[in-house]
Amino acid sequence: MERKRIIRTGKARKPKSFDLFSLFTFLLPGPWGALLLTGGLMLLQVTFALVYAGLFGAGLIGRDAMLLLTYATSFAVLLIPCASISRANAFRQGGGIALNSGHFGKPGALAFIPIGIAGMIGAAFALEPLSSLLEWMFPPSEAFREVLSGMAEGNIWLISLQVCLLAPVMEELLCRGLILRGLLQRMRPGWAILLSAFLFALMHGNLWQGVPAMLLGALLGFVYYKTGSLLLTMLMHAANNAFSLMLIKTPSYAAASDWTDILPLWGYVALVVAGALLAALLVWMLVRIPREHLRGNLDPVGIDSLF
Repeated sequence: MERKRIIRTGKARKPKSFDLFSLFTFLLPGPWGALLLTGGLMLLQVTFALVYAGLFGAGLIGRDAMLLLTYATSFAVLLIPCASISRANAFRQGGGIALNSGHFGKPGALAFIPIGIAGMIGAAFALEPLSSLLEWMFPPSEAFREVLSGMAEGNIWLISLQVCLLAPVMEELLCRGLILRGLLQRMRPGWAILLSAFLFALMHGNLWQGVPAMLLGALLGFVYYKTGSLLLTMLMHAANNAFSLMLIKTPSYAAASDWTDILPLWGYVALVVAGALLAALLVWMLVRIPREHLRGNLDPVGIDSLF
């Protein structure tokens, strides 16, 4: 019996057989599926952390290597069945949604790279007063302080691999590529972006990173909704993480209790305002991009992308 073939629309291209994104084209989770993916990842992280602590508790591979191994294994175990479910769905639903599209409007994709990175880092600076307020209202736990201390003093190569490469790729693949892409097919865009951002914050596992992460996740979600580019959100995420890690590794920053120990008050205020303006510029440019599909600028893909 001849397989049903669907004509692709929009700007979708036939994915290559080795394209990571094409593995999940037909997996479009709704709200309950999104919660299941988030909860499953958190459960896997706890499970593998306990397993590796039991196996390497004597320090055979080191703390940084153990954290990296836990992070990578948890995502791998979660995403392998996701790829199988996606392939099975292809023969039931006939069409899917591309994880990576290209709808940048004018001036085009290349201009969005520096604008996206600057807007993301600017938004992080603009949220710094909120982070300071949270730390003042709810003093961080000793465990959280130990995590930050470990990043400042740990192996720079292992930490960079996790924070600047694995985290942006895996978290964007899950939170924007799978969760938000699926939610956009079932909910109003605003609610879909907010729910995916909330789940992104939940993955961080603590209040002090979680609240800013939710707001930054909403910005990344809006970028994905308007441009369709998962590669762009990965790059923005990576740049922000790399910049944060660079600050943590800077002795003067690590020794300071807050930014006013490094900058005069007027310099701190100027930094926050400049960050907010860069983030506003990015949002303004995103708003000007026309919506080419009903559920955002994400391209439909047919079942023939499997062959």
